[in-house]
Amino acid sequence: LSWVTYRSGLENFDLIFAGPPYVDENKRTLRYSQPVVDNIAASKILAPGGWIILQHHKKEPLQAPAGLELFRRSRYGDTVLDFLRYAAEKRSPLSSEPETDPDATKEDA
Repeated sequence: LSWVTYRSGLENFDLIFAGPPYVDENKRTLRYSQPVVDNIAASKILAPGGWIILQHHKKEPLQAPAGLELFRRSRYGDTVLDFLRYAAEKRSPLSSEPETDPDATKEDA
């Protein structure tokens, strides 16, 4: 991802939206979301206080890389939007689960 900072002239970004393809032309599931978010975390292009919004298929698992936390998840049909940010030093004792959007559609996984 070094080309992003080179081409943009910026060192880091407040908002990064990524939506890698879900399936190939033969409807086979692709699993690009985890490598994408891992590469964003490793490149350190997310600004302090910034967010990563990652769109992926509901059947594609995603783990927050070290140093990031998943703080919100919204589901719309087969699509999931995961919101990640740098992990806070102090975590809320109320919940370790990400916030979910009550307005998002609810379907079984």
